[in-house]
Amino acid sequence: MSDGCKIDMKGLEENMKKLKQFTPKLKAALALDARNIASEMEQWAKQNIVWKDRTAHARLFLKSTVTWKNSNELMIAISHHVDYGVYLELCNEGKYAILEKSIQEYVPEFQKGWEKIVQSVGVI
Repeated sequence: MSDGCKIDMKGLEENMKKLKQFTPKLKAALALDARNIASEMEQWAKQNIVWKDRTAHARLFLKSTVTWKNSNELMIAISHHVDYGVYLELCNEGKYAILEKSIQEYVPEFQKGWEKIVQSVGVI
């Protein structure tokens, strides 16, 4: 039979204050890292297109974005900003698709970078 569990709560209030102050810094660090890697991802996509570049518009208007969807969800995206971008991605059995390839190319880099940031603050 167990006598229960004793949890020492000493310093909890102070640690909670520190955590509240740190959260904006952590979010800023994650967003900055995301912007840097998203920029690299965009450049990679532009350098690795598989279609014949006739006007350079499709390449020029490949854009990555980083936005907070809500207070706890950061969205990183890459998209075409030409009206025929959807055809490059979906037609011809994906022969000219580049968006998913660029995302898959950079997922490991995002994961490694964010893991380092989170470890540096002692969260994991």
